Amino acid sequence: MNENKNIKTYSLIGAICSIICGIYFFVHPFSYGATIISIYYMVLCVLPYIMITVLLLLRKKNVIWLIPSGICLYQTFRQWHWFLFDDTLDCAVAICLILAQTILFIILLCNTIPALEKKAMAINEVLWFVPAFLMFIGYIINIFNYYTIRNYFIGNIMNLLQVIISLCIGIWINSIYPKPEVKKGSDNYSSSIAPDEFYCGMAKHVLLLLFTFGIWYLIWIYRMTNYTNVVENEEYRDPTKKLLLCMFIPFYSIYWTYKTAQRIDKMAITNGISSDMTTLCLILAIFVPIIPPILMQDKMNNIIQANNTQSVSKQENMNKETFRTAEQLKEFKELLDSGVITQEEFEAKKKQLLGL
Repeated sequence: MNENKNIKTYSLIGAICSIICGIYFFVHPFSYGATIISIYYMVLCVLPYIMITVLLLLRKKNVIWLIPSGICLYQTFRQWHWFLFDDTLDCAVAICLILAQTILFIILLCNTIPALEKKAMAINEVLWFVPAFLMFIGYIINIFNYYTIRNYFIGNIMNLLQVIISLCIGIWINSIYPKPEVKKGSDNYSSSIAPDEFYCGMAKHVLLLLFTFGIWYLIWIYRMTNYTNVVENEEYRDPTKKLLLCMFIPFYSIYWTYKTAQRIDKMAITNGISSDMTTLCLILAIFVPIIPPILMQDKMNNIIQANNTQSVSKQENMNKETFRTAEQLKEFKELLDSGVITQEEFEAKKKQLLGL
């Protein structure tokens, strides 16, 4: 219930921002005079925000989502493709904005085309926040590139609203497919990410941290927050909220690292693994922030391997017990057939062995 309420709130915020952007782009072109070209671009700018407002309020999967997303992708490419091969910061801005709109279009495509829905859940979980993040980075670079904070204040506000709209769409998309309920307990690791899926080779993890410009780190924060919710006697943490706080609140990631390292230590001890890295991760998060994700993922890999080993051992013990019971039943059946025991004695022994 609370999750549905949160999704409604985010959708409403996105719709309000979309209305404001629509009004701005309806009025702005006419400040340069009413011409056929200005009216054409006004319609091209306003139409997507009208559709996004309606679709966010309805919160329904519909192929119509591809229309406003496609128009926004076209508009962004038309405006910025000239700078893709430039040797200035404009190139970085163009890459961020075009890539953001492209990824958002792909996400919406996977969620609205039935043939692609099988891949949608995995894509949603990994990429839902990436378009907003890339747009935010692109606009920040653009602001400091041209020092446009004062000169184009309203335009920068519109850019910020577009980031919020993209973020709200991403949050709604990530809520389309319900996640399995997180069950707490030391022997039952159950979250929306299975242990085997969360295992990440250290070479792959380090390379992604180094060469994805922070995107993998944010994905990793979301997944780690979700997975560590299984720790007993710990408060549930909403992965979406924690991710947003780490993205937009300065130094919050240091606090997140400290609290998450505490949970990983508890999980390790539960699985019989020595672990006391909370203080170390806190210090490193302040001075060398790339190291804690490496240490924490390595410890999590050890926990997953230990948990899988325990599961295999339990399964082997169950198989041995089942085989032993079958052998005993076979022996008592032979005694029954030879007349050594009666049918009543056999049935009583059978119930005892099967635990009935």
